[in-house]
Amino acid sequence: MSKSPNPARAGRAPYKIRVPGSLKASVSELVTACGGGIVAGEALSISQSQVHRYTDPAEPDSHMPVNRVMTLQRMAGRAPVTEFMAAEMGGVVLWLPRAAPDDVGRDVAEIGATASKLFSDYGEAMGSPESPGRVDAGEAARMVAAADRVLAAIAHLRGDLMSIIEKEKSDG
Repeated sequence: MSKSPNPARAGRAPYKIRVPGSLKASVSELVTACGGGIVAGEALSISQSQVHRYTDPAEPDSHMPVNRVMTLQRMAGRAPVTEFMAAEMGGVVLWLPRAAPDDVGRDVAEIGATASKLFSDYGEAMGSPESPGRVDAGEAARMVAAADRVLAAIAHLRGDLMSIIEKEKSDG
């Protein structure tokens, strides 16, 4: 059963128009993804009115704290506020598959071979006489899976290397 006082509005966006591409709009999107202001307020142990202030353009100095954003993004399974902030800085959020904890010590040569094959296959497909400059959907799906594995491995490799640097700084 809906927790919204007006079941017809359950899960819908707040009444006020938010400027698309604004922080308030991304927070509003997040609140809506969680089921609305009442549900979000309950999850954060704050009032629906406070949740509304976080999304209201008429309240320019009221912003949702990061810890609350993180709580709602985990709840929603989406990260519209993080994506907005990355875009504001000229970046993007790249979602990577999670590696198993025991997979961090993977074979770097295997990662290199997978990346090399991916680049080779892509170049070959783009230059193929049968479909010049085009990768078909089946090839693309296989390549995306390989690219995700390579990106995840590189992200974990970078994390491992940064840990080594930080450990040496703290020991040194």
